Amino acid sequence: DLPVRPAAPVTREEVQELIEARELIGLQIVAMAAERASAAHVQRLRDVVARMQEVASDADGYPDVEVEFHLLVAEAAHNRFLRQSMHQLSAPIREDIELAADAGIRRFGSLQYSVDAHLELVEAIEGGDPGEAQRVLLEILHRHHEFVIALYAIGTAAPRGTSE
Repeated sequence: DLPVRPAAPVTREEVQELIEARELIGLQIVAMAAERASAAHVQRLRDVVARMQEVASDADGYPDVEVEFHLLVAEAAHNRFLRQSMHQLSAPIREDIELAADAGIRRFGSLQYSVDAHLELVEAIEGGDPGEAQRVLLEILHRHHEFVIALYAIGTAAPRGTSE
């Protein structure tokens, strides 16, 4: 039984399930966005990436902007049900991104690598290349999830305000 708005993942199993959902839904969304995005959507995506750049060293600010990016990609796919699915997953995705952002900033000093990858995704969408958009998203998700799964493996991944 799934709640209407899933809670943020707190166990490794829940994180793994979120990873599976993000890959399944996300890969279809970026492919459709590459086929259907308007020039206005692409410009809005570029604007959000510029905002991601501004908060690339802010583990508290970055997750909200990245979630906004992925919701906008879902909008650009022009499928109301996939867009609704992404909205439903936005809270656990935000928590997941927050964990990875903390780890990325600690390890690299900023999330510039993530900003660059998201810009590459925008370019694939703008270029109308569904396969390239999927390749880039898979790379983003795999790197992101390596951070999160590693945090769970060493026992430091309890979301803020909770304990495992």
